Amino acid sequence: MPFFNGGHIWLILALVVVLVIFGPGKLPELGSAVGKTINAFKRSTEDLKAEISHRDGPATAEAAPATAAPVAATPSAPQA
Repeated sequence: MPFFNGGHIWLILALVVVLVIFGPGKLPELGSAVGKTINAFKRSTEDLKAEISHRDGPATAEAAPATAAPVAATPSAPQA
Protein backbone atom coordinates (compact mmCIF):
# COMPACT_ATOMS: atom_id res chain seq x y z
CA MET A 1 0.00 0.00 0.00
CA PRO A 2 1.50 3.36 -0.98
CA PHE A 3 -0.18 5.20 1.92
CA PHE A 4 1.76 3.27 4.55
CA ASN A 5 5.24 4.28 3.49
CA GLY A 6 7.82 5.59 6.01
CA GLY A 7 6.41 8.96 7.11
CA HIS A 8 2.71 8.26 7.20
CA ILE A 9 2.90 5.33 9.59
CA TRP A 10 4.70 7.52 12.15
CA LEU A 11 2.07 10.22 11.82
CA ILE A 12 -0.73 7.72 12.41
CA LEU A 13 1.15 6.21 15.35
CA ALA A 14 1.67 9.66 16.90
CA LEU A 15 -2.04 10.49 16.50
CA VAL A 16 -3.02 7.21 18.18
CA VAL A 17 -0.65 7.92 21.08
CA VAL A 18 -2.09 11.43 21.48
CA LEU A 19 -5.60 9.98 21.43
CA VAL A 20 -4.70 7.44 24.11
CA ILE A 21 -2.95 10.01 26.33
CA PHE A 22 -5.46 12.86 26.14
CA GLY A 23 -8.64 10.99 25.28
CA PRO A 24 -11.34 11.98 22.80
CA GLY A 25 -12.80 14.67 25.12
CA LYS A 26 -9.63 16.75 25.23
CA LEU A 27 -8.76 16.59 21.53
CA PRO A 28 -10.93 19.59 20.51
CA GLU A 29 -9.37 21.71 23.26
CA LEU A 30 -5.90 20.57 22.25
CA GLY A 31 -6.58 21.36 18.59
CA SER A 32 -7.92 24.79 19.49
CA ALA A 33 -4.83 25.55 21.57
CA VAL A 34 -2.54 24.47 18.73
CA GLY A 35 -4.49 26.61 16.25
CA LYS A 36 -4.32 29.68 18.49
CA THR A 37 -0.59 29.16 18.96
CA ILE A 38 0.00 28.93 15.21
CA ASN A 39 -2.08 32.07 14.59
CA ALA A 40 -0.19 33.98 17.27
CA PHE A 41 3.11 32.88 15.72
CA LYS A 42 2.00 34.01 12.26
CA ARG A 43 0.82 37.35 13.62
CA SER A 44 4.10 37.98 15.44
CA THR A 45 6.19 37.11 12.38
CA GLU A 46 4.09 39.45 10.22
CA ASP A 47 4.52 42.22 12.80
CA LEU A 48 8.26 41.61 12.85
CA LYS A 49 8.44 41.72 9.04
CA ALA A 50 6.46 44.99 9.02
CA GLU A 51 8.73 46.51 11.66
CA ILE A 52 11.86 45.53 9.77
CA SER A 53 10.54 46.83 6.45
CA HIS A 54 9.44 50.06 8.14
CA ARG A 55 12.84 50.49 9.76
CA ASP A 56 14.77 49.68 6.56
CA GLY A 57 12.48 51.74 4.35
CA PRO A 58 13.47 54.63 2.07
CA ALA A 59 13.54 57.16 4.94
CA THR A 60 16.54 55.47 6.55
CA ALA A 61 18.38 55.14 3.25
CA GLU A 62 18.51 58.95 2.88
CA ALA A 63 19.72 59.61 6.42
CA ALA A 64 23.36 59.27 7.37
CA PRO A 65 24.13 56.29 9.57
CA ALA A 66 24.26 57.25 13.23
CA THR A 67 27.23 55.03 14.02
CA ALA A 68 29.54 56.38 11.32
CA ALA A 69 32.28 58.61 12.69
CA PRO A 70 33.31 61.64 10.65
CA VAL A 71 36.51 61.12 8.70
CA ALA A 72 39.23 63.47 9.87
CA ALA A 73 41.34 65.19 7.24
CA THR A 74 44.87 63.88 7.26
CA PRO A 75 47.64 66.36 6.64
CA SER A 76 49.34 65.73 3.38
CA ALA A 77 52.83 66.63 2.27
CA PRO A 78 53.14 69.98 0.51
CA GLN A 79 53.11 69.59 -3.21
CA ALA A 80 55.93 71.15 -5.18
